[in-house]
Amino acid sequence: MSNTAITAQLEPKRRVGRPEGFAAETARNAGLSKASINRALRRCRMICQDARDLIRHSKLDKGAYLDALIGLDLTDEEQVEQVHADLEGGRQPAHAKARTIRYDDTAEAVAGKLRALFGDDVLADIWRTL
Repeated sequence: MSNTAITAQLEPKRRVGRPEGFAAETARNAGLSKASINRALRRCRMICQDARDLIRHSKLDKGAYLDALIGLDLTDEEQVEQVHADLEGGRQPAHAKARTIRYDDTAEAVAGKLRALFGDDVLADIWRTL
């Protein structure tokens, strides 16, 4: 038996990231769907704290707006600036911009916009149906 085989038997496998089933367990405890928990986690990871603080309890506090803001692929400072502008009504809201897919967009750009709007799982579902 090789050293690596012995080591593999003696050392437990290391897990990276959050434990499997986190979303499922949280969904069960909160009475929500697993997809809802995953959407909330994605929004929390992708939108900076300062922007989330501005959005909370405002007219922009909607899932569609949060997903659209993610789709704009902005830096933290740009997210805050965009939220300020959207709250003031001076510019086109982020959710109106993110839904635009131009004819000349690359497949990668379109995939990124779809991911931002509908989550990572939708692309896997599309590829399975092709």
